[in-house]
Amino acid sequence: MKKISIIIFAVLLSIASFSQGNSNKNKVKNNTKMHKMHKEQPNGVMMQNGRMIIVKKGQTTYLDNEVTMSNGTRVLPNGTCIKKDGSTMVFMEGQHMNMGGNMIPMKNRKMKK
Repeated sequence: MKKISIIIFAVLLSIASFSQGNSNKNKVKNNTKMHKMHKEQPNGVMMQNGRMIIVKKGQTTYLDNEVTMSNGTRVLPNGTCIKKDGSTMVFMEGQHMNMGGNMIPMKNRKMKK
């Protein structure tokens, strides 16, 4: 009986230690340049490398759930934006929307000729 108790305790302890190790899986891995870019961005959502990310207080994480902005605009993890009037748009690479639901102009964007 003692051996079974010890085995169960060891299994539970190992499960607990593994579950703590995956707490940062949704954080976006930033190099120095990207980290500076996100610190300059206001809170909101943006498309980066084909995935939606959310910026809060300079911290970036992947958008896993729908987010509703203060003006009623809903942003889905696949990059679809549904405005309160029902019109839709899809985020393009680098587009950013603040938490108020307003699109922020992209700085230093090169125009194709």
